[in-house]
Amino acid sequence: VRPYEGLSDAQIERVAEVETRAEREVREIVEAAGV
Repeated sequence: VRPYEGLSDAQIERVAEVETRAEREVREIVEAAGV
């Protein structure tokens, strides 16, 4: 199953970029909390 069916390459890239940024922020918060 492809979650981005019907989206253009540019839209998929933007979604991937946002997801990556969110993951990085979560990781930083977790590290700052010392978990």
